Amino acid sequence: MTRHEPLDLLSPSGGVSLTTADWAKYLRMQMGEPVNGIRLLSAESIQKLHTRKPRPITDASETYRDGFGWRAVETPLGEALGHEGEVPGFYSRSEIIPSLGIAVFSAVNQLNDSAIAANLAVTDALIVQLT
Repeated sequence: MTRHEPLDLLSPSGGVSLTTADWAKYLRMQMGEPVNGIRLLSAESIQKLHTRKPRPITDASETYRDGFGWRAVETPLGEALGHEGEVPGFYSRSEIIPSLGIAVFSAVNQLNDSAIAANLAVTDALIVQLT
């Protein structure tokens, strides 16, 4: 009998994990840019992927809507789309500001409150530097 490890505990959602280089390509694709010379998504598809999906707000502190995994929030710089993920020992965050053509990805190899706070601060600082 083959023993199977509980992969759900060790892998990102759906078991998908990417290298930093591949995540950069994914962000470029999400911004409508060509990847390896090929535009993979139409403008219509990108719009659908980033559109906030209606759902009831269940908590008074909830200020965002999800668009196919992208958290969409209004910021002083325009609408920002974000996605965060974690696996044991690692945390990452991506932010896209489509109107400015900016995408940022950062990751830390720790999973605790101070590491997450540092990651958020770095991502926010990068966005400010790019604007």
